[in-house]
Amino acid sequence: MAVSNIWVFLELEEDHFEEASLEILGQARKIADRFGHEVTGVMIGSQDPGLCNSAIKYGADNVIFLKHEKLNEYGTETYTKALFDLVRKKKPDSFLVGSTRSGKDLAARLAARLRTGLAANVVSLDSDEEGTIFSGVPGYGSKVIARIVCVKNKPQMSTIRPGIFGKPEENSSRTGHVEIIEPNLE
Repeated sequence: MAVSNIWVFLELEEDHFEEASLEILGQARKIADRFGHEVTGVMIGSQDPGLCNSAIKYGADNVIFLKHEKLNEYGTETYTKALFDLVRKKKPDSFLVGSTRSGKDLAARLAARLRTGLAANVVSLDSDEEGTIFSGVPGYGSKVIARIVCVKNKPQMSTIRPGIFGKPEENSSRTGHVEIIEPNLE
């Protein structure tokens, strides 16, 4: 299953990105660059969308900001509904989420609603010549790393451990597209 559009959930911590989100964004950028694919960052909240441009400087080609007053703080149901509707509409190939407390909760709910697989607690991300993403998941007390790929349903979903990839360098010359959407949360 080749990947042409990799999404990264950009988790916000007050007025900045959770470090894991930027780490994943950097690794997604490396994978996408090998095949000429796009990386889309997805932010949720009610604050000023100024961080969208920062996500582009860290590697996103596009940023989708789901902006709504009910999304000011993390809530499992509201975040899941907003993302579920967006993913069903835009149909990304892959969706990567930080393995943070909120990220694990959100990714599991979203994967269940989308009826797709979820590789949890991933410690490596790679791809083959066709652009298929493989998520490395530790097993047997971390003695082996299983390569997981979701071949039936899209998006491929993974939660990635923080601290695995390192934060990418900010590139102030990068440009991209920002889309602000007010989701229907009724």
